[in-house]
Amino acid sequence: MNKYFSNREIVELTFICGMWNLSGRLAEALHLVVEPPGSRIEFQESDLGKKS
Repeated sequence: MNKYFSNREIVELTFICGMWNLSGRLAEALHLVVEPPGSRIEFQESDLGKKS
């Protein structure tokens, strides 16, 4: 990897991969529903703090 990346870039890439892995494990442990690709979460007015 040193041929293509500096030591700093290798550390950053390793850190990002670790954080991505952590977020997946945490979401799994908390039974979070992941938003499907290409769709958005539909917020209600009350979620946004707007008074109707």
